[in-house]
Parts: sequence; structure tokens; C-alpha cells
Amino acid sequence: MVQNHSHLHKPHSPTRPPPTPAAAHPPLPPFLAPQRNLHATISLLRHLVHRLKLVRKLQAQMAAPPEAVDLAKAARLLTDIKCVALGMCAAGLWC
Repeated sequence: MVQNHSHLHKPHSPTRPPPTPAAAHPPLPPFLAPQRNLHATISLLRHLVHRLKLVRKLQAQMAAPPEAVDLAKAARLLTDIKCVALGMCAAGLWC
């Protein structure tokens, strides 16, 4: 049996424009603002932990005897640390 659902979706009248995106999605209620802050804090902490791990790897690399230091690996770690910092700035987390 085929059900007719045409009564559920009514086209917009010619005199009334379709709803704008702002009207379709009202702003979040104030009680959800702390949740947004929580997500931003979690993201900031993830970036910081990642950056600290890279710094620790670089410190271990540079603590090795001079003949055992892999300069290419150290340069890569420095680049990765900078990229994490730039990613944090781009995400608006920290600059």
C-alpha cells in the first residue's frame, strides 16, 4: 500500500519567501555555550599534547652524541612542531 505524504510537505506560497538559513537554524540556547567552550578546550589540549610529544622527541634527538644526531630527523621534528603551532593558530585556538 502506497501512502500519500503530500500533506506533510507544503510548498512555499508565492507571497512568502522560503526561510533563510538563520531562520531555519536559530542560535544555540545559552546553556550550550559551556559545551562549545569545552570542545574548544579539548581541541587546544590535544594540540598542546601533540606539540609537547614532538618537542620531547626533538630533545631526545638532540641529547644524543653529536655523531649520532640525525639532522634530517631533527629538521623534520622542527617542521612538525611549527605545523602544529600554525594549525592551532588557523583553528583559532592559540597564537
